[in-house]
Amino acid sequence: MKSLIKGGVVWDSGNWKLADVLIDGSRIKRVENNIHKDSNDIEIIDAGGKYVLPGVIDCHVHLSMNGGSHPMATLGKQREAEAILVAARSCEELVRAGVTTIRECGGIGLESFILRDSIEKNEMTGPRIIACGKAIKIPGGHFVGSEITGPQEARHEARVLIREGAQFIKLMATGGLGRQGENPGAVELDVDEMAAAIKEGEKHNMASAAHCHSKEGMLNALEAGVTTLEHCTFIDDEIIEKIQEKDVYVVPTFSPYCQMARYGEENGVSPYMCQMSKDISKYKKETFHKIYEKGIKIAFGRDAGAPLTRHGDFVVEMKDMEAAGMSKKDIIISATETAAKALNIWNETGSISEGKCADIVVLDDNPLDDLENYKKICLVFAMGRKIL
Repeated sequence: MKSLIKGGVVWDSGNWKLADVLIDGSRIKRVENNIHKDSNDIEIIDAGGKYVLPGVIDCHVHLSMNGGSHPMATLGKQREAEAILVAARSCEELVRAGVTTIRECGGIGLESFILRDSIEKNEMTGPRIIACGKAIKIPGGHFVGSEITGPQEARHEARVLIREGAQFIKLMATGGLGRQGENPGAVELDVDEMAAAIKEGEKHNMASAAHCHSKEGMLNALEAGVTTLEHCTFIDDEIIEKIQEKDVYVVPTFSPYCQMARYGEENGVSPYMCQMSKDISKYKKETFHKIYEKGIKIAFGRDAGAPLTRHGDFVVEMKDMEAAGMSKKDIIISATETAAKALNIWNETGSISEGKCADIVVLDDNPLDDLENYKKICLVFAMGRKIL
């Protein structure tokens, strides 16, 4: 089946152009003016006056977390079968909101592999999933995942995850805000542990991501050779210099901390976590503009599924990035082109280009006028499949 999106205003790396978009199967076949219907099996979609963009790519998602007030506590009590049900609902929410690709950053088991494979076979609805399966962490440390002590165990766990179907390696370099009294800045995995796991992934051309809040945790992850730094809370000029030197991507994830700071108390989040979130969100907003102004590569990601971070609303993250000093145009680029490059899928998606996968959203109004216009969605294609 072919689809022809006619007369839309098409996003072109920060600019707009009037063009038609012809989709043939899962691929974009042509992007040009005045494409004519050349057979009877083409669905014509009138996009006159509407805005046609690449689907959003979210580089930090937890499908089996529900985005409620205490999702980590809930996750820790789930069986894998229950986690799959939550994750399946999350997939539906994400793709209907216009998120056509996610990097799934860890669950309690291998639920993300099962869903990824089902979506690829068109057995269920959802975005393209790039999955790690489980994070690698220390015993008793932040989040859930494969617990290791020492580089040999890290190497072993990475090998097991790769065998099971992992597409990247997720590492927990520091603590977080998963429970009462937890210190997000505490160093957890050591350099040699992370380096051992990263090296195993590199044997298979895999990238790596490190959850890290503190300066020491970020320095450790950079020394270990990580591809992307997640959260990057207590960043300073020394870290920025190291990031530039290593040419690493930053995934900022404002949403959980800003949302808990705003709405945590009324939703029953502990006073400790609310206050810590206020401190973290304030610091992130004060330092984010430095990353941006220095030209650090910022890939969109929001920790979807974390406290008060609903899968179906990515605009919250975009608005917080804007409030911290990033332009609307660059936010959209971070959620399309830069994110695709960070996940090593730029040859497949991230732009509306001939030969690429048909990951497309059509909006009623221009998101460069107001990022809230991403909520005015009238059409989604994910991997060539029409969702809305």
